[in-house]
Amino acid sequence: MACGGQPGLDFPPERLVETSWHGMRDNGQDVHGAASILLRNDGNDAAAWQQACDPAGYGARIGRDAMKIELEYGKTGLVLDLPEGAQPTVISKPKMALPDDPGAEVARAIDNPIGAVALGDIAKGAKTACILICDITRPVPNHLFLRPLIERLTSADVPLARITVLVATGLHRPNLGDELAELVGDPWVLENVSVVNHYARDEDSIDNQRCTVADPT
Repeated sequence: MACGGQPGLDFPPERLVETSWHGMRDNGQDVHGAASILLRNDGNDAAAWQQACDPAGYGARIGRDAMKIELEYGKTGLVLDLPEGAQPTVISKPKMALPDDPGAEVARAIDNPIGAVALGDIAKGAKTACILICDITRPVPNHLFLRPLIERLTSADVPLARITVLVATGLHRPNLGDELAELVGDPWVLENVSVVNHYARDEDSIDNQRCTVADPT
């Protein structure tokens, strides 16, 4: 199989290895997860193989002995121990050019959606609005777009007091205190609108609807 689709860099078949980890963040919070890593036991030098397949070094740094791999995870990274002789393939997205003015790009995208009506027009006549954001487990730049979204809503006469930012935690724990401030990333948002967490395990806040007579949701 060609390495990264490049001709002349053929290696024996790969195998997929499932691995898991457990660690602790700087704030003492436990973290854990799992990943699938594509391994090649081809006997070649790991650093040279990485340079051929991943010259920009996206996603990880691999030691020459191929016993450890450092992932870009959290704020400080995460080191995985791999079996002796394993040579991993790190699958990652390519680097993208960063705009000189991210805020201006966000505003342009909000005001000129592709194949849709602009938010300011959609919100006309609305009395309330709810903006869903990912929880702290997802690295989303909320500080760039929450206030512009809210300002478009208020320009359409939606009252600040009737706008809610809802943290879509799924089954995760809530994000509170300093963690919530970090997640939102903009003190103005926290000071001017309601920011709340979704509590999936709170039975009192769940509205059981039915798609059919027999199937509760």
